[in-house]
Amino acid sequence: MPVASTANETVSNFNETIHDIIQKLQEAERDIKENKKEIQDLTSRLSTAENEIRQLSTQVSFSAVNEGLFEDFTTRVSSDTDIVFNKALVNVGGGYNTTTGVFTCPIAGRYFINYDFQVKNLGRGLVTTAAVGLLLNGGRVTRSQTALRQPDADVIMGAGLVLQLQQGDKLNVRTAKNWPGVFCWSWYGYSSMFSGFLLK
Repeated sequence: MPVASTANETVSNFNETIHDIIQKLQEAERDIKENKKEIQDLTSRLSTAENEIRQLSTQVSFSAVNEGLFEDFTTRVSSDTDIVFNKALVNVGGGYNTTTGVFTCPIAGRYFINYDFQVKNLGRGLVTTAAVGLLLNGGRVTRSQTALRQPDADVIMGAGLVLQLQQGDKLNVRTAKNWPGVFCWSWYGYSSMFSGFLLK
């Protein structure tokens, strides 16, 4: 084989090799750019998730009242009945359910929980009694009760306490067995409510 032909073939092979290397380098460069973008996206999503977790861990709170009962501002509630506050004034962390009246703990920690009820005696010569309690996962934690003998008398009863809750724990308020009550939901402003917040 002539030397010139061999040299030409070598150069041709060398050029093909260089071309292949350049293509692979270009492909690698594109892959690096795509991976870099994916890493940036993942970093951004991780940062957002961390911020949400940080906010959730420091800003869990709820406060619920009953709305839509202002025309008939008092309601007789049967005994052993869950009380549903249908409006959340604050619900940071989304733990309170206005349909069920249940607060589901979104993150473990120490919580301050409070409930207040305005109990009304509608008269008619009867003694008005009422008793409510806070339930944790179905078990009663507190009990508050009162008896009103004077017509048109009213009183605020309730309780506040600190509880160590785990994620998923459920809290709600329920009337006691054999203790129905007449509750006033609003009187120139909300007068019965259910609230709580995570302590820092």
